[in-house]
Amino acid sequence: PMTLSIPAKHAYLRISIAQAAAGTELAFRKAIQDSLTRTFGASAAGTYVDILHFTSQCTSSSKDKVAEAVIRISVE
Repeated sequence: PMTLSIPAKHAYLRISIAQAAAGTELAFRKAIQDSLTRTFGASAAGTYVDILHFTSQCTSSSKDKVAEAVIRISVE
């Protein structure tokens, strides 16, 4: 039998972040894009990032905001 391998086009990540970028989905997206640029340079700045789920809330122990998100990133 012939085995076919389908290449993955996307990677899915679950991320938690605290403090400044946890306020809004837009700030979260900006933090992800800025991190990609700092880590991989200008070539990664255009990496497609899709936020599939985003929640932001204050923690019970302090007034710090914590955000969680599921993102999809193109790996091509």
